[in-house]
Amino acid sequence: MTNQELYRLSRLRDVGDVAQLVLQFGEYRRATLFQIAQSDPEYLRSLALTAQRPQVRAAAMQLVRALEASQQQPGRRRTKTDSRRNHG
Repeated sequence: MTNQELYRLSRLRDVGDVAQLVLQFGEYRRATLFQIAQSDPEYLRSLALTAQRPQVRAAAMQLVRALEASQQQPGRRRTKTDSRRNHG
C-alpha cells in the first residue's frame, strides 16, 4: 500500500462512527460505509444522494467529503498563484 493510500484511509477513519455504519440493504448489505468507501467510492457517492434513510445519506455524505479531501495531495495548499492560474 502506498503512502497516499494510507493517508486516504487515515482521513476516512477520522470521520468517526459514521464510517462504521453497516448497511442493511442492497449489494453491500452487511458492509460498513468505510468498507464501501475503500472498494466502491462511486456507490458511496450514490448513497449520499439517493439513500432513503436520512441518517445513511448524511453519513455517506460525510465520508464522501472526507474521501474528496483525502484525494488532495497531503501538505500541498493552493496559493494565490494557483488560483489565478485556474481562473484566468
